[in-house]
Amino acid sequence: MAYHQKKHDTTYEGNLLAEKDTPPIETCNLDKKLNRRQRIFIWTAVNNPRLSLIESAAKAGYKDPRQAANKLMSNPLIRSEYNYLMNEVKKKYELNYDRAVQQFQPGGNTHYGKDEVIKFWKQLRNAFPNSLFSIDHIAFTEEINQPKKASVRWSLVGKHEGNGIFGKASNAKIYVMGINHVEFGPRGIKNEWVLYDETMIWKQILLKTG
Repeated sequence: MAYHQKKHDTTYEGNLLAEKDTPPIETCNLDKKLNRRQRIFIWTAVNNPRLSLIESAAKAGYKDPRQAANKLMSNPLIRSEYNYLMNEVKKKYELNYDRAVQQFQPGGNTHYGKDEVIKFWKQLRNAFPNSLFSIDHIAFTEEINQPKKASVRWSLVGKHEGNGIFGKASNAKIYVMGINHVEFGPRGIKNEWVLYDETMIWKQILLKTG
């Protein structure tokens, strides 16, 4: 059995961090409205799942990356650009589902088919429409005569601003930590296990609403 952590993709980094170069325009929805360092921060954060936002700020050259990361993600333009590019990543991810995928969801629910899986993710997103979604870590395994498997740890930070699976919008501040385990078949992801603490989400909402 081979165990891997997703390698840091440096194919673009050398160009981005060179003084004379800037991120590719075609990758930036609001390219002209952001400066070079801001664009490096966004591009690094989107393309390096194993890096935190603080580490991305450090790679972009900010002297105080912790403070910079918080300030950057409070900027509506930067947040919009980040979400735009993350949505592009999400679209590519959706294409990787087998149309007969089986998904095991929190609460013991099981759904079948690509449409139901995408519906599940949309419901979660609609509950927290302006939240910040981050992929924190990716690992995968390869075994002889066995399907490839991967594990993705992710987090969601924002507010409960949408009606839906967690009831009426409460505007409560929310932090969600989740993990997905996936198993690949010849046509993409055929099995997916999604884990996050529903009880903790409800607790955060109830602390706001009473």
